[in-house]
Amino acid sequence: MQEDEPIGGMMLDMIKSRVGDLNQFEISCTEIDSVETVVSEQISKFKDCNVFIAPMNTKLSTVGVAGAAFRHPNVQICYASATQYNIRGYSTPSDQVLVAKVDHDFWRETPVS
Repeated sequence: MQEDEPIGGMMLDMIKSRVGDLNQFEISCTEIDSVETVVSEQISKFKDCNVFIAPMNTKLSTVGVAGAAFRHPNVQICYASATQYNIRGYSTPSDQVLVAKVDHDFWRETPVS
């Protein structure tokens, strides 16, 4: 591993070597609705597959993944605990807080229009 190579990159390379065909996409770390939309689009591409998701980003993006899973009840969500934490670069204390409002309909299997 090179000094500047992220551990996630190594894991992705390992998974690619074992799985082969892999679909990569990016999600927002802060926009719950955006994550739900992007993840739902990805789930829709694999209708005949056993889809499971291990959200390993921010708490807000994990909520977005949960929203997608409510709309696609065949999807499984699993929790994978980290084997290594970036303790030195994890967070910096500040006087700011991010508050996100999630509408009640967000949790419905099929949103009310």
